[in-house]
Amino acid sequence: MLDTAIPGWGTIGRMFSENAVRYAARVAVIDGERQLTYGELQSEAHAAAKGLIAAGVNRGDLVACWAPNGWRWVVMVHAVWLVGGVIVPISSRLK
Repeated sequence: MLDTAIPGWGTIGRMFSENAVRYAARVAVIDGERQLTYGELQSEAHAAAKGLIAAGVNRGDLVACWAPNGWRWVVMVHAVWLVGGVIVPISSRLK
């Protein structure tokens, strides 16, 4: 039995936000030559989340993402979670 309390994040977005502050300087994403720290990832995800909100995405909405794996995909996933949406990945191999 674990003796550690379970954090009360409640959502993946809250977990990400808390850990992005705690580990801001650590590298979170490596995509070829591009690297993002947790702090940079949080900043990019917040900007993308604002765009999703402006586009009318609300909590619980399904958001399809058709993109290859890479840093932009990671940003989009976190943005959707910050808004409270549900990411629906679509294979970029489907054309």
